[in-house]
Amino acid sequence: MRTCQESSLYSLVLKSIISITTVILVGLIIAYHCCEVQLYVHDIGAEDWRIAMTTERVTLIVLELVAVAIHPYPVGLAAYFQQNKTRPSLSETELEIVLALPMFLRLYLLGRAMMLHSRLFTDTASRSIGALNKGAGCTVLVVAVVARKLELTRAEKHVHNFMMDSHITKRIKIAAANVLRETWLIYKHAKLKSQKDQTRVRDHQRKLLLAIHQLRRVKMEKRCLADQGNTLVDIMKMQNLMYDVLAEVQGCREEMDNHIVNLEKNVEELREGFRILMPLLSNTLSTQNSSIRHLLREREEKAEATGGGEGDR
Repeated sequence: MRTCQESSLYSLVLKSIISITTVILVGLIIAYHCCEVQLYVHDIGAEDWRIAMTTERVTLIVLELVAVAIHPYPVGLAAYFQQNKTRPSLSETELEIVLALPMFLRLYLLGRAMMLHSRLFTDTASRSIGALNKGAGCTVLVVAVVARKLELTRAEKHVHNFMMDSHITKRIKIAAANVLRETWLIYKHAKLKSQKDQTRVRDHQRKLLLAIHQLRRVKMEKRCLADQGNTLVDIMKMQNLMYDVLAEVQGCREEMDNHIVNLEKNVEELREGFRILMPLLSNTLSTQNSSIRHLLREREEKAEATGGGEGDR
């Protein structure tokens, strides 16, 4: 019985600590979202923070708070101090297990902490590069779009670009009209009416922000379409340039082949000339050798004759 009391005491203390830390965590999450809303309001230049509280944002905040707030509550704390030493029933134990399992959902806070303390998120240069890359599209997407475009004929490409441009232009007009409409409604409910309806003004301000974001998004799509068209034109120019370069290389190769053929012919002619020249040289050299020998013999004979005549004298 004493062991059960001690284990019950330890369980109550542990669950009380979990409850206290959960309350602190909920407070920190509320403070985080308050800072996020303040930054958003400062970014859009609004005066009322309730403009930033859209239905989607409120729903996400409520879901996050509910997911974090679930934990095994110290339900037996009052009974323990009232000297009620009864052992917890099986249903209470199962309830504690069911309430303890959703606490693993708090692991998403690790990802948020890593993102907020990452250099890619805090470094100005990295965020600037990310902002420049936003809307331009990644390389894989561009390659996929270009590959899909190259499968079409030139006429189909022009028709496709014309239809997409018309569709995006229509969406831009609709988004601009929504911006003007919400601006007029804000002015109407804020200035023209005798009693200013703050709720409707905030509602139209939220719709105005959504319309502005939609207009920016559609303009970015139009810019991407123009970039794709320019990319296709650049590819065609590059293709024509490559054809010209290949033609020049082919012409240079043909000229080089002709020069090589001429050199081979000249080498063959030289070889044939050497073949013909070798017998002539050998005959000429043999004739010269024989004539030289004949001259040498005549000189020797003259020298002997001259030497014999002087001896007779």
